[in-house]
Amino acid sequence: SYENIDRYLAKIPERKLSRKGYERLAILKHSINDIERVGDHLNNVVELAERKMKSKLVFSEAANREMSIMFDEVKRVYKNAIKALKENDERSAKITLKLEDDIDEKEKEFEANHIRRLEKGICHPASGIIFVDTLRNLERISDHSRNIANSVVVGF
Repeated sequence: SYENIDRYLAKIPERKLSRKGYERLAILKHSINDIERVGDHLNNVVELAERKMKSKLVFSEAANREMSIMFDEVKRVYKNAIKALKENDERSAKITLKLEDDIDEKEKEFEANHIRRLEKGICHPASGIIFVDTLRNLERISDHSRNIANSVVVGF
């Protein structure tokens, strides 16, 4: 759990660490919080999917396509951020930052598309709420991925 990892990391400074070791420790401590928040947002996405299924709501074909794109892109950005953190890889971190910018744009585009579909009566309003909430949770996962990557690029 988050608390166990945090307690473990809190004990590390008691040992002799190099300056670089202390910097790495700071990055890890900062990133743990972001990783925990990713888990929270994933739980939200699961709850939204369960609500959608329970209420027998459906997305339009276009909304399904957009959601699939968003899931794939967010998965990619998160995996890249974790790779950057694990390997202290600045190149992967910079790629993550670029990908995250793209996700921000996609969220805006997909939300605007959703509003147009609502106006045309293509989407049901109840489905639309779940669609937008899911998009926002996925975008927040990419934000936390950016934080992780940024800590690798900038360091502490």
